[in-house]
Amino acid sequence: MNILQVTNYFKPSWESGGPARVVYEISKRLIKEKHKVTIFTTDGYKYRLNIEKNKSINVEGIEVYYFKNLSNYISRKMTVITPTSFPLIVKNELHKFDIIHIHEHRNFFAPFIYYYSNKYNIPYIIQAHGDMPIPNDNKLKIKTFYDKYLGMKILNNASKMIALNKTEFDCYLKNGIKKEKIEIIPNGINSSEIKEEYKTGYFKKKYSIKNEKIILYLGRIHESKGIDFLIDALPLIIKKYSNFKLILAGPDIDYVSTLKKKINKLSISKYIIFTGYIDELMKKSILIDSDIFVTPKFTGFPVTFIEACAFKTPIITTSEGDVLDWINNNVGYVTKYDKNEFADAIINLLINDKRRIEFGNKAKELVTRKFTWEIIVNELENIYQKCISKKT
Repeated sequence: MNILQVTNYFKPSWESGGPARVVYEISKRLIKEKHKVTIFTTDGYKYRLNIEKNKSINVEGIEVYYFKNLSNYISRKMTVITPTSFPLIVKNELHKFDIIHIHEHRNFFAPFIYYYSNKYNIPYIIQAHGDMPIPNDNKLKIKTFYDKYLGMKILNNASKMIALNKTEFDCYLKNGIKKEKIEIIPNGINSSEIKEEYKTGYFKKKYSIKNEKIILYLGRIHESKGIDFLIDALPLIIKKYSNFKLILAGPDIDYVSTLKKKINKLSISKYIIFTGYIDELMKKSILIDSDIFVTPKFTGFPVTFIEACAFKTPIITTSEGDVLDWINNNVGYVTKYDKNEFADAIINLLINDKRRIEFGNKAKELVTRKFTWEIIVNELENIYQKCISKKT
């Protein structure tokens, strides 16, 4: 198959979030299966990439077009892409593809893909990555406007929708998408990472952590993630268990200064370490040294969840936002969005070594059985083929 992947950001713009990593991982494996893969993306999220723009370049066997954003400021501050030269390339190149996979459809790319895929009779699928329209949500006026005039047309014309979890599946249904058009496919992890053994202690040594337990948040430092809620819960934890460090690892999306003000006000700075953006090696080092993985709020299916599971690190999250039904009382806890209940769950795993180890072992077994990229890409290939067969 000749496959087009459409994504706002791609390698090496990892700070943009999960979709860039997901597109990279599935594209690598599709190439191994002898498919041809092309990426349409932009030239960077927080910073412009020093890379050739608006032309096809080879990235590990993948043909990638990095379209220059008209405004990098808008891309960074508003997470709205403004790619130049893209419409002409779509007009001239789209007819070559057998199937198109659009990641996050609320963008400048999707309307052009929608128009020309209809013109050339090419099927496309949509993977919203936690950004499905919320009916009658008056808080998101710009998105609501987009959905009314373009978004719902793009969704309804898609051959298939990919939901990352049951929450997103139900959201598609609420927007009038037929059940038979929706497939639940989670994100994945490299099977080699599950099998590989890593040395412990590197991260602790680097940050002079001795015998304290580590609570880890790994991801973008952004106000949507509920990190302020996590920090508010820390004084409750400290009252009952104080031998820990909270690691906040990930790129600052204009939010660290706000968090530090809160931390200083609560006088808990000695318990918290900000690492900033971390590379793959450091990420693995943090995961292997951590005792608990926490994410107060999320949408979609964070890759970091299954990375934590692969390193036998139990998860604590809340029911605010999306829900993954395999976490609670299996590989960790899902609490209400209540800082007392959240703090109690963390304390439980800090003091109960047996339960923490039990959850960790179950987590790794689950990832090995269900969440490798090889399993997921095989499911995607079947969906692609069915969409092509149905259209032709």
